Amino acid sequence: QAHPRPTPLPRYGVHGQVLGARTRLTNIGASNGLLRQYFPKGTDLSIHSAEDLDWVAQELNDRPRKRLEFKKPIELIEGLLLQ
Repeated sequence: QAHPRPTPLPRYGVHGQVLGARTRLTNIGASNGLLRQYFPKGTDLSIHSAEDLDWVAQELNDRPRKRLEFKKPIELIEGLLLQ
């Protein structure tokens, strides 16, 4: 008797809505474009140190966002924490 296949977990967006496949592909494509600014396509990431990868992650996480009216996420978080 065959075992049942596991059901994939849904992906959730910023406001808790389930994201469709098209949205996920768009997000992956955008992420790939940002990463390629630091690592050309086909780059073996294992040659980079954890510190290098952490630096790139920090750079990407600290960039201004159009969705946030061109503010950085930390700017909004600081405002909430200081209330």
